[in-house]
Amino acid sequence: MCGEKFSSRWNPIITRCISHSHSGITGVAHEDAPFVSLMDILTYHNVTAKFRCVVRFIQVYPQDIRKLRDSNGKIKLLAILEDATARIHASLYADEGEKFFGCDQSDEEALVEKMNKLLGGEEMEQVPRNPPWVQCCLLSFYKHKMDQWGSRRFRIFDTWINAS
Repeated sequence: MCGEKFSSRWNPIITRCISHSHSGITGVAHEDAPFVSLMDILTYHNVTAKFRCVVRFIQVYPQDIRKLRDSNGKIKLLAILEDATARIHASLYADEGEKFFGCDQSDEEALVEKMNKLLGGEEMEQVPRNPPWVQCCLLSFYKHKMDQWGSRRFRIFDTWINAS
């Protein structure tokens, strides 16, 4: 699948060698979308687009599950994602956060278990960890119309952690 050009309802992108194998820990709503690398996403010619990729969650903020919600009670998480080509920061917010964790958010033990599974360790502070390869959908957007490329951000969407 190296260098194969995709044309779909998502994004036509020339891909590099992308591994399609992932742990199955996560599910996505867009199984029909082609996998792309993080470098493909970073170099894509439009600021706003949707993508599907296989990545590892290297780090998440906040690390303390009790601080996962903002003052309005919405999930707010920033993740560092990595593949063989690049690392990016991607956010997970509000309804997408609820969908991602898919459990009673008051059940801290279930959230800790899911986060540990995603990060590849029993405890988030455990070193070395071995984060599993997971699939996720990302969308790119801009925060400031006058500086679209400079304010470009990434958000995880239509992705969830599968039940054990």
